[in-house]
Amino acid sequence: MPPSFWKYLVSLRGGEKFISMWAWIASQMDEERLEFSFKNLAIRFDIPRSSFARHMAEVRQLWDKSETNLGQFWVRGGIGFQRVTPNVGTTLRQTWDKVETNLEQVEKQKAPETNKAKATSEDADAPFIEEVIAYLNEKTGKRYRASNQQASKLIKGRIKEGYDLDDFKKVIDNKYEAWVGSQQEMYLRPVTLFGNKFDSYLNESPDNRKTYTFHSKISNHATKERKWESAISDAEEISYSEFVDPAERN
Repeated sequence: MPPSFWKYLVSLRGGEKFISMWAWIASQMDEERLEFSFKNLAIRFDIPRSSFARHMAEVRQLWDKSETNLGQFWVRGGIGFQRVTPNVGTTLRQTWDKVETNLEQVEKQKAPETNKAKATSEDADAPFIEEVIAYLNEKTGKRYRASNQQASKLIKGRIKEGYDLDDFKKVIDNKYEAWVGSQQEMYLRPVTLFGNKFDSYLNESPDNRKTYTFHSKISNHATKERKWESAISDAEEISYSEFVDPAERN
């Protein structure tokens, strides 16, 4: 890890756990290739998922901005590293012009590889997205499509934050149990389930869901009762003499 990265970690408020995490990762980087699961890292170093997701997003942005090359690559729900082979042909005796020419050649070669890696990453997420949508359709009886761009974008966003397939299924199960048969059943859809409330839906307990369902039913019942009382009140205010022929009135 470059010194600038450790300086960034030290500057973080309450960043001791992140320093420990990256120190441990750095100690493993003698391998040719290794991968780390976001979920396992968060559990191992006792870091809340929301904080972990924000941190990884900042790290990714920092590395992209500073063009840091640690052989890092992003996988579904995690990060990997592969050993970087130094360019043995580059020496200190080379002129700046020659170095700049080499860098230009590297940049030209790097662009298609980056696009290829991005496409490969997106393709790798496709089976995962299909499985999530298939489970949602099976649970709700709907016909949502995995090819829907909005649904795919939301699911990929949660994948980058480290959530796995079991997490998606649990969110679907939690909200199905809470919403089915109520007015909220219409919200059993990707845009609601996989949005910014995903983590809170995931961590709902059975007791909370039962309480929510109970109060929802009471609320619906009270609403119907108020509508009924309002209708009776309105009916009592009607002067039915207006509807009687004048010749028949007393």
